[in-house]
Amino acid sequence: RQRLFCRVWLLKLPNTMQAHIHLVPIRKICPSLPATMKGILMSIPGVSDASVEYESRSIEVSFDPTRTSAEAVIAVIGKETGVGMWVE
Repeated sequence: RQRLFCRVWLLKLPNTMQAHIHLVPIRKICPSLPATMKGILMSIPGVSDASVEYESRSIEVSFDPTRTSAEAVIAVIGKETGVGMWVE
């Protein structure tokens, strides 16, 4: 079983708290996958924003840490797309 360590930034705004993670796919992805992946990410309760860049192979996710976690986001990506993620 692989253990993932996440670097998560918490940003406290008035009446809100957001966490941000930067992910990189462990393998090359199909050019059509970013749009699919963004839809998957935005369907996770607590995710407020997601940016998927094919050219730079990067994914930025903002979420409410009281509703979901970095580990849960990574697990959903893996389950839905079969793509593992590195956390930067």
